[in-house]
Amino acid sequence: MKNPKFTHAVQQIRNVTMTASEKKAMLARIAASATAPGYSQPVRSPWTLFSFGWVTQQPWVVAVAVCLIIVGAGGVSLSAERALPGSVLYPIKVSVNESVRDRLAQTPESQALWSAAKSERRINEAAALAVTDSLDQATQERLQVRLSMHTQELVQVLDQVRQTGSVERADEIKVVFQATLGAQAEILEIISQEDERTGPVVDTRIVVAGLARTSADSLDGMSSAARGAAFAKIAAPTMMAMNSAPVAPEADTSQADMSNQAAPSHTSVTEESYIRAHEATQKLMLAVLEQLENASVKQGSLQEKLLTRAAEYLNQAKNQYEEADKIHDARDVAGAYSLMLEAQRATIESHIILRAALKKIQ
Repeated sequence: MKNPKFTHAVQQIRNVTMTASEKKAMLARIAASATAPGYSQPVRSPWTLFSFGWVTQQPWVVAVAVCLIIVGAGGVSLSAERALPGSVLYPIKVSVNESVRDRLAQTPESQALWSAAKSERRINEAAALAVTDSLDQATQERLQVRLSMHTQELVQVLDQVRQTGSVERADEIKVVFQATLGAQAEILEIISQEDERTGPVVDTRIVVAGLARTSADSLDGMSSAARGAAFAKIAAPTMMAMNSAPVAPEADTSQADMSNQAAPSHTSVTEESYIRAHEATQKLMLAVLEQLENASVKQGSLQEKLLTRAAEYLNQAKNQYEEADKIHDARDVAGAYSLMLEAQRATIESHIILRAALKKIQ
């Protein structure tokens, strides 16, 4: 039931107006203040501390607020994580979820890891669309722009990681990133070649593979063609017991040329850095080799082709590993370290392709 007194009071407030003389005086004051010195200078309100504008200028407050929003609407946020370009929820994925993680990545290392992860997310999205023939030209261009932004961001934050004294950690993040995207490109290309269908589906897979390679190689400026030629030179007979494993074709690029093009020079690398890289590479190579030797599939299958490619990459890693030892013996620690990183990359690529093959076998 309405209170008559309250209703009457509200009506009186609504009827309050300025008289003609009051309006004239107000206009005169406004005109005079507009020409007064210091008129253009903003005046800080005593209530600024409590305003929403002040809140939005504090990064930590924004991050916490958005986190609370996402937690409150957890179902939508989680669903958005699975969204692909063109989906209604995709803007939430890239503008809300990823923006929150941008703000939560406080250290250069965490920023580098997240930048690499965003690039991988874009490649995975493009691959998923390619499989269903949904990767049109406009979507491809938008993904390519985002991918370029992520990789440029990664280059910058990796430099920051190195400046903080974590050179080995920066190199590790870079190698894993390049290996992951390189392996994804190889898998897409092999599946595309084995697909009995022809047309746009196969073509878009090749496009996505090209995007992945370009992003991986953009971190050190080496072109995909140069790395491919270097790979063809040293990817000799495979190390696994497969009678049908092909021998990679010869190329004009020498192994020495490959080591010069592979990565930026590490002038400040130490003997300890090389030893750690050497041990890590050796351990991973042995683990991948054991899995390859124990894998068995029928000839001519897609799984066999994936395993064969994994073996080729492992053989590439072995050759780089041995060459790095020779360079190290010649007291070129920086050159040996750079080539050992390439051996790490090839080994990780082999491992990722192997996992894809084993998953299909199962």
